[in-house]
Amino acid sequence: MNIACLQHIRIPAVIAVIVICCISCHREGPTVAEEICQIRDSLLDCNIAHVCFYPSECSTCDERKIDSVCRMYVYYDNEKHEFDYTRNPCGKPFTKKNLTSDMHADEKRGFYIKLADRDELYNTDTDSCGDLYYEFMKRLKASIVDINHTPEVKDILRYFRNVPTYMLLPTCEDLGVHSVAVDSVDRPYFISILQQMQDYMDNKTHEFPKEMIDYWYSNEGFKAANYAHTGEIAECFFSLVFQYRLIQQIARYCPDIHRITDCHTMDGMVGLCNDFWYPADYNYVLLRQKDNSYCVDIVENSYRLDMLRNQSGETIYGVGSGLYRWYYQFDGSQWHRFESDPR
Repeated sequence: MNIACLQHIRIPAVIAVIVICCISCHREGPTVAEEICQIRDSLLDCNIAHVCFYPSECSTCDERKIDSVCRMYVYYDNEKHEFDYTRNPCGKPFTKKNLTSDMHADEKRGFYIKLADRDELYNTDTDSCGDLYYEFMKRLKASIVDINHTPEVKDILRYFRNVPTYMLLPTCEDLGVHSVAVDSVDRPYFISILQQMQDYMDNKTHEFPKEMIDYWYSNEGFKAANYAHTGEIAECFFSLVFQYRLIQQIARYCPDIHRITDCHTMDGMVGLCNDFWYPADYNYVLLRQKDNSYCVDIVENSYRLDMLRNQSGETIYGVGSGLYRWYYQFDGSQWHRFESDPR
């Protein structure tokens, strides 16, 4: 399959497949890890990133210095006089052929994704890549967000199985923006919270797990801080998918919008999640469906939420920061979103 580069402002075909699967195959849709794999492959196909190898045995790495263990795994560039993380000892580049559909296994093997040229992604003065990052983020949000449907998940443990460890929230006592999740510690903790959620979904308990909401909120702030300080753009894309799928399931099953949102309308139809311990570039709007569950939208940083009236007396919901930038209206069956005032 030929994947169109985002330079031409097209949604990669592999992302489009995700949309089709999520809309038409609610019950047997892809897992979150499989979705992230598709995003990973589209980054590689568009030359936004490349595959790197960082063996787990390697404990220290400082720019041009690398310890003796790692020398067995990477290629030494005689012209640059430094070790190249993108090549193997034979000097051949790593490609996505080295990767599997099991991101958890790839991570243990030491494979990860690195930007091909971070500067080009930000350089808006050139015609080569320009705003690739922003365009990819825009298309990615468009491909996963659905304000009227949420994937129907019966087995939430399966749904979040094998997500990359670096998507998880580090639970160390000294939690900082450069903290790293430990697979043997943080994965069991995440699974234990998922099990609480599964028990609630199966009616084995009548109390929605507060730990799940706290986990999502803490991780949203952590990912925002981590991206702001490290600039790990590829991880930012993956985190968006992980966090969005997590809040979707929380919003679908949590019986009380007051427990999820930071502010909400008086009629309980719309809520906003935006009060994270580190400001995120985007926030989440919860929209109540006719079955009283909630679907989720992603918007740029916002802190204002109001109920408005049009000339016919119908309710319009405005969301933004200072001025409204998005408007929502419910017709009794589904939601409609507008980027200009529909009144």
